[in-house]
Order: sequence, then C-alpha cells, then structure tokens
Amino acid sequence: MEGKVIIQHFYQDCRSMERVPNWNKVIPNLISHLSPEGCASGDGDRYCNYSSDTPATNLSKAFTSWVTVEGKDVAVIGSRKPWIECILCTHGARKITTVEYLVPNVDHDVIRAIHYSQWRRTDEQHDAIVSFSSIEHSGLGRYGDPVDPDGDIKALQDIHSHLKGDGYLLLGIPEPDDGIDRVCLNLHRSYGRVLLKRLLDVGFEEIDEIRSPSPDTTRQNLKIWKKS
Repeated sequence: MEGKVIIQHFYQDCRSMERVPNWNKVIPNLISHLSPEGCASGDGDRYCNYSSDTPATNLSKAFTSWVTVEGKDVAVIGSRKPWIECILCTHGARKITTVEYLVPNVDHDVIRAIHYSQWRRTDEQHDAIVSFSSIEHSGLGRYGDPVDPDGDIKALQDIHSHLKGDGYLLLGIPEPDDGIDRVCLNLHRSYGRVLLKRLLDVGFEEIDEIRSPSPDTTRQNLKIWKKS
C-alpha cells in the first residue's frame, strides 16, 4: 500500500475457540429481547440491547430509516451469535441466510445457515446483506482462514455478486477517527481513507452511515451502501 497503511502486530489464535454453536435455544430469547415490545435489556452483551448507540440500536435504526427489510430476502455474513438475525426477524424479513465458515445448528422457519464456500457457488440474489465485525478479519488467519492480504476485498466481491441490482449492504467495520489505515496482524484491519476506498471501489455507493460513539481507533461505524 505504498507506505500508507500502518502495520501493527498482535497475534491471536482463535481456532481452539471454535465450537459449532447451537442457536435453537438462543433465538427465541433474543427475539423477545430485541423486539420493540421487549425493551431489549439484553443479556449484558453490547450487541444485544437497545441502550444508546449500541450496534443493535444502530442496525434497527437503519432498518427503520434507510433499508426496509419487511418481506425481503436478507443474508448475514459472519455471525457468531444471531443478534442480527433476530433483529431482522423483528423487522419482518421473509428469509434470512446466515453465511459462516462455522455453520451453526439452527432449525427455524425464517433463519437458515450455510457454509461460506457453498454460498459462493450459489446464484442466490439478496435484497440486502448485513455484515458486522466480520470483513475486517477476512484473510488474516485469526480464525484459521487462509491468509490472503486481499481477503476483505474478495469478501466484498462475493457480497456484490450476491446482491440484487438495487440491493443494500449494511457494513459494520472499524474506522479510526484520524483517518489513518491500520492492519493489526492478525487481529483485524482498521479502515482509514485508503482501505475504505478499496472496499467502495468494489462497486458500492455510500448512502449514509451511523457513527459509533466509541472514542478510539476501532470505532465500529455502520455503513449503509448501495450496489452501483
């Protein structure tokens, strides 16, 4: 990247943490918490409550103000806990496809799970795709995935090819306040001016964003992008 990206080193091997999750007991409780009637006090997880400016709050706001998912076909890329899927359920999504390398056990009328490699080979076209705190890890090997410096770009290309022509991507990624790009090996990327433009150049137009209040270099902003 011609010296424009800061390279840091902080190695973490998360492969031993990998266990196939069982979502069947988790989903009903989360849907109850994350429904408008449930007040979403959550379970202590910052993703799973609607207190001020949490990821759940921001995502729900996006579904209310920018991207209507009621009756729509939506995919979720990278999901260890089905908080996104449950928010989609409360907003009336018709079909939800979770795409993961570690495919969870799930038996649900609306939510299904599929391996990433299998999804890539399909010709499925989604009205919207959501990915939060996932793309920045692609290709860094932290979770046992093959090391590939362009792993995030290739993931965005896969997303682009599986979106309908007028489809939306809701993307939660770390974005530093100083605009300086960082790759912390093997933890994650932090998207400043250079790395963020590379993602957009895959073929997206930025419609809006919801900024996280976290005052640090790993602020997880929610990007609302439309396929171009």
